[in-house]
Amino acid sequence: MTFCVYHSEIAGPAWQAHLPYTVVVVQLWYSGVKMLSQLVCDDPQLVRIGLPVRVGFEAVHAGIALPKFFPLQGTEGVS
Repeated sequence: MTFCVYHSEIAGPAWQAHLPYTVVVVQLWYSGVKMLSQLVCDDPQLVRIGLPVRVGFEAVHAGIALPKFFPLQGTEGVS
């Protein structure tokens, strides 16, 4: 995984409510495919390369869901 924590709304004012937010490139375990997504984490200072994550999905419209990643349960200091 690689990541970037955004502290300003460079992607536009719609992101203001989400600051800071973390954008990650996650390598999927089984297939090795890499994908760009958001990591949902309460404390971005705890994000690190190699952090174990799980995927969740946010429904945005009927039939459309966006993948987002979350630190695995039990990862020290991260919720």
